[in-house]
Amino acid sequence: WLQVWIGRGLRALERRLAGERATGRFCHGDSPTLADVCLVPQCYASRRFGVDLAAFPTIAGIDAACQQLE
Repeated sequence: WLQVWIGRGLRALERRLAGERATGRFCHGDSPTLADVCLVPQCYASRRFGVDLAAFPTIAGIDAACQQLE
């Protein structure tokens, strides 16, 4: 159940982020915003419940950039 709903949400967000010119290293540009703060727990839940982030390269890249922050 969680895989289905997390996957649907991430697919929609991936399409949005991949199509936005404003998407940079983070969800909106090259500095973290509240959007990134909200994305990190979703990525954690994805891994926890077996949703492969490899299908979402933009999201995976943003999550990796967030993980490098203190």
